[in-house]
Amino acid sequence: VFGDSISSLDDLRSEAESSHDNRWLHSFHVIKMLTAYWRGDYMAADDHFHATLTCPTAKMPQIHSIYHTFFGGLLALHLHRQVGSNDDQRLNQGRQMMEKVEKW
Repeated sequence: VFGDSISSLDDLRSEAESSHDNRWLHSFHVIKMLTAYWRGDYMAADDHFHATLTCPTAKMPQIHSIYHTFFGGLLALHLHRQVGSNDDQRLNQGRQMMEKVEKW
């Protein structure tokens, strides 16, 4: 698809942005979210979680939406416990995602 122009995730992001391929850009942020989560960098994972929501393709069903929702919920609940939030936004977000996963 991309020829020889992709050799790293950053190359994938650059190519996706320059070609306005929102599907690949969404995939990039999901991969970065999962990588940051497993490395324990929860704030970076949260940044990538929210970046995926801004992609136009975020509303369309995709296989990695399952991972995005499940780990996004875990991330919201974890950050609520560690960092907290004044308005319980993270707690509510985590609960909403948990309910969504339960329905599946």
